[in-house]
Amino acid sequence: MRRPVTIRQVARRARVAPSTVSRVIAGKGRVGEETKRRVLKAMEELNYHPNSLAQSLVSGASRKIGVMLPRMTGQWYQDTMITELLRGIASSARKADYDLLLASGESGIEELSSLDRLLQGKRVDGVVLLGAGEDDRLLDRLTEAGFPFVRIGRHEFRTDILSVDTDNRAAGQDAVRHLTELGHEKIGFAIGPRGLTASWDRLEGYELALKKAGIVPAKEWLLEGDALTLSPNRTLSLFLGQPNPPTALVVGDDRLGIAVIRALAELGIPVPEKLALVAFNNSSMADWTTPSLTSMDIGIDQIGFEAVELLLRSLTDGDFQGRSLTVPHRLVARESTLGTSRPGGIPFSAKPR
Repeated sequence: MRRPVTIRQVARRARVAPSTVSRVIAGKGRVGEETKRRVLKAMEELNYHPNSLAQSLVSGASRKIGVMLPRMTGQWYQDTMITELLRGIASSARKADYDLLLASGESGIEELSSLDRLLQGKRVDGVVLLGAGEDDRLLDRLTEAGFPFVRIGRHEFRTDILSVDTDNRAAGQDAVRHLTELGHEKIGFAIGPRGLTASWDRLEGYELALKKAGIVPAKEWLLEGDALTLSPNRTLSLFLGQPNPPTALVVGDDRLGIAVIRALAELGIPVPEKLALVAFNNSSMADWTTPSLTSMDIGIDQIGFEAVELLLRSLTDGDFQGRSLTVPHRLVARESTLGTSRPGGIPFSAKPR
């Protein structure tokens, strides 16, 4: 078997010292353009690919990104959101020749311990934090250590940190506006986990859209997402059993939307004839159910991809300042709002505001 090419062989071919080859690989130190050209040409001729460990030793970088997952007991693991985020994160990291180290915990103490293990000995160059509403101590630890990180999900009070999210307030508005344009005036809303900024942003968008449509929201139109998750049949029976019940409902994710469709079928309530339904995330599950589920695509994999891009930029640009990045959203209208008489899978284009 052919032995791997070494830095010394590259140096001999380029007629330079091995240390010069190392500086070219690391992108550090002064190397003349002609010398650099010879080194790169020698690397190409010998089919030399720098070993990641060697690069780490030369540059002082680990070429690894830490990913702090939400608590294992959280509802994040009950749908495809984590998978989609990790797909985007892995795609961006792979493009930049970085590997991933995953960390998690089932309590705040375990999360801090996992984070500390990532930071010790510079095992990673930066951290992507999958914000789940209970990560303030993690933010404080990373900030105090001066360690590069990006949070997935906007933080209500920490505008000084790098973060990537969709505009959940605008997405909430567009979900409701889709329903009002179909003629609905009584629209319910299932409030998501109260620890998430996204839940409150979407609720605010829901209320704002109703106001713009000249509709006064009623408190009876609001549902607790947790109650709907734990007991969908009973919760929906009470919700729809009130005088003048809503004719449409917005829920927080596709998993819950599918549970609602199943419960309504068991209750003999047709969708969308008696209750139209809009969910969030636009996962592959939205096409599997009958009727198919209208869902807001918030670009989950793109959020993961952009989080790594933002982190890597902060690593290479010493003057880069903290800022938030917003990924576009779009509503994909299907049978749960359009019915079977109109084709599903139609991207809903928001009108200019």
